[in-house]
Amino acid sequence: AIPADPGIPVLAGLAADPAIHGTVVMEFMDDAEASTQRRWHSTRYENYYETQDLSLFRWDFAASEAYLEDWLHAHLRSYADGTRPVTALVQRLLGTDPARTYVTLLPDRERWLDFSSTDARKLYYGTVRRTLGGGTDLDPQLPAPVFEAHASDHIARITPEDDRVYLKNIQSLAAMSSAISARGGRVIFVAMPLSGDMRRIMEHRYPRTTFWDRFAQTPGIHSFNFDDDPSMRALICPDGSHLDQSDRTRFTMALVNDLHLDNHAQHPPAPSSATGE
Repeated sequence: AIPADPGIPVLAGLAADPAIHGTVVMEFMDDAEASTQRRWHSTRYENYYETQDLSLFRWDFAASEAYLEDWLHAHLRSYADGTRPVTALVQRLLGTDPARTYVTLLPDRERWLDFSSTDARKLYYGTVRRTLGGGTDLDPQLPAPVFEAHASDHIARITPEDDRVYLKNIQSLAAMSSAISARGGRVIFVAMPLSGDMRRIMEHRYPRTTFWDRFAQTPGIHSFNFDDDPSMRALICPDGSHLDQSDRTRFTMALVNDLHLDNHAQHPPAPSSATGE
C-alpha cells in the first residue's frame, strides 16, 4: 500500500520475477492509466527494492540496531501516525486538523480509518475540491448545500479525458499480467468503491464504456469492478474514496467471494462479462 500512488511499477517488478506464480490482486485506477506521468513514488520504492541483495544481511552493530528499532516502532501505537511520538503528541494536542488522529497504521502497513473520530464531511469536501482542481467556490468550510451546488456545477462541465494514452498504457498492464499467467499465476485488477461526488467525477472523466469496459475486454486482463456487485455498491466511502474500518470485513468477504479467492485452486472462475474474466 502506497497512499495515492499507483502500484504499476510494483506489478512490473512482480512480472519480471520468475518466483512469482500466485494470485496478485491490484487496485486499478482509470486516472493512472490515462496519465502521461509514469514516474510515481512507487517507482522509486521498486527501484530501491531491486537494488537490494535480499539474500545478505549485514550483522554489524548499526544494521542490527536499525532492524531492532524498526521492529519496535512497528509495534508501538505511538508511531501509528507515521511520525515520532513527540511529534504525534504535539500534533494531537496543538494541531487544528482533527484528521490527524483518524488513521491507524498497523505493522503490515494496513491502515484503519475511523471516520467517526474526525470531521468526515470536511474530509469529503476536501477530497472533492482537490479532485476537481480547487476553486474559491469549493471551500470545504462553505455550508453543505452551497458547496454541493458548486461541486455539481463543476462536475456538469467535466468532459471525458482523451482515451488514446489510456488505450496504449493498458497494453503494458496486459503484458505484465500475461507474464505472470504464463507461470501459472494470475493478476486480478480491481476497481475499488467510490461514493458521492467522487464517483460522479470519475464517471464524467472516464465514462465506463470508453475506458473501463475496454480495459476489461483486453486480452490477458482479468478484472472486477465494485459497481458490478450490489453489496459493494451499498458500501459508503465517508471521504469519497476510502472505506471506514467498520466495513473492512464486509468488503473483504465480498471481494473474496466475487474473485473466488477462497477456492480458486480447486475451481478457477469461468469467464464472465460482468468481471471481465
